[in-house]
Amino acid sequence: MDALETLRQSIPDAARDLKINLQTVLADSTLSDAQRWGVAAAAALAAGHAGLREAVLAATNKTDFELLCLAVSAIHGCEVCIKSHEQAVIEGGLSEDQVHDAVRIAATIKGAAIALGA
Repeated sequence: MDALETLRQSIPDAARDLKINLQTVLADSTLSDAQRWGVAAAAALAAGHAGLREAVLAATNKTDFELLCLAVSAIHGCEVCIKSHEQAVIEGGLSEDQVHDAVRIAATIKGAAIALGA
């Protein structure tokens, strides 16, 4: 059993939709593998209130950096930051579908963190 499946099985039954969503958003996405897992890692760190800067700075380019920042801004609900990072991501060549996928992943990761008591 891989780490993601172990994590999914740790989520309480009361949050069983998160078990399904966690698997779905990480498997089916318009983002590249690196972007998808980068967003998931950034969201996990942000949801757990851990230091995030190092993980975000590990992004390979400005557009990916902005994508990770967008995910974290969505978790924290900062509308000004969301708009700013979304604009940078779109200008960097990503699509609205990719923006939506990043936000979906971040929201699902945050929900899983809450369900697990992080």
